[in-house]
Amino acid sequence: MKFSTLKRTGKPNDFLVADAISCEAATPNQTAPVYNVQPSVLYEVLVSYLESQPRVEVREKDADAFQIHATETTKTLKFVDDVYLSCAPLETKNATRLLAYSRSRTGYSDLGTNRRRLETWLSAISDKLKKM
Repeated sequence: MKFSTLKRTGKPNDFLVADAISCEAATPNQTAPVYNVQPSVLYEVLVSYLESQPRVEVREKDADAFQIHATETTKTLKFVDDVYLSCAPLETKNATRLLAYSRSRTGYSDLGTNRRRLETWLSAISDKLKKM
């Protein structure tokens, strides 16, 4: 998935963390965080974190482009949601922006599930990077 051409669902069942430059075709819900690490470091932390999470399956990894496609199955209703992550290198040395998009495959509303998921994941990634 390319963040630059991302088209939102138009329903309240997705959540986008990005910036206007990286995601020209869609309006983000939240500004993408910037981490003071190289993209490869952030990518490895993400992969490690995702692989340790229950109900999360890493479907595709592209270490060269620093992109991940994962799915998470919701605990109660067992809906499968898609999550796309991209570690976008910045011109500043050792700085990377984390772009994230989570969307439900089914239903009109997700009752905030995608927002909570990305907020939880971003917080956990920030904590892991602080301990490095």
